[in-house]
Amino acid sequence: MGGVATAWRAREAELALSGARVNEQTFKRAADAECKRRGYEHNRFKIELGRRAVVRALTVAAGEGRTA
Repeated sequence: MGGVATAWRAREAELALSGARVNEQTFKRAADAECKRRGYEHNRFKIELGRRAVVRALTVAAGEGRTA
C-alpha cells in the first residue's frame, strides 16, 4: 500500500482473502477490509486509489487481468 500512503502490510486484506474464492468479488471485499480507514480531508481520495490498487494487484496476481 506504499503507493498511496505510508508503507504498510495489508493484513486486513490478507485475512479477508484467507480461504476465499479467487474472484473479483473477493478482491473487492479484501480491498474494502483494508481500506476502511478514513483519510483526512486533503487525502481522502487516496482511499479509493488504495481500493483500486488492491483489486488490480490481486487480479493480476491471479492471472485474471492484463498487466498493461
